[in-house]
Amino acid sequence: MRKSRHDIYQYQQAYNAQAVVDAESSQLIVVADVVRTPADANQLEPAVRRVPQPIGAVEVVLADCAYVNADAFDRLQEHKVEVYVPVSGEDQNVRKYDYRPPSKRRHKKVTDPRLVAMREKLPRPEGKRIYSKHDSTVELGWHIGSPAGGYGIAKTTPRTR
Repeated sequence: MRKSRHDIYQYQQAYNAQAVVDAESSQLIVVADVVRTPADANQLEPAVRRVPQPIGAVEVVLADCAYVNADAFDRLQEHKVEVYVPVSGEDQNVRKYDYRPPSKRRHKKVTDPRLVAMREKLPRPEGKRIYSKHDSTVELGWHIGSPAGGYGIAKTTPRTR
């Protein structure tokens, strides 16, 4: 149950669906789970661990900015898993041509050296090439399968009924 943002006396039944997609070849969902936790930051590592061994070892993880967790990145990298996650929404939504006026919001400065390294890794040619698979595989699957849309490799979309 989750408290409604709009009505302080209303509670909604909400779930957080997690999915791991094989972005390299088959584009099939290899792991699916539903959790009660509203935040995604602690869901990336457990989702990767649930990939069945017959499928093979996970080598690269692509996720959206909701999964930023420097400690989880370290633990995954200790197991030889390369992680590509935008540190903030601005890093994730880079467009070739953007005619919108600049945002007036102040963005939180990233000071954790692990997150600074991640922020620097994604804009490089190799990072762009690898992360480009995120939108064409994971995002597409969520948008087709979900009327609410979706956001990432193990990204969740809270649903209410």
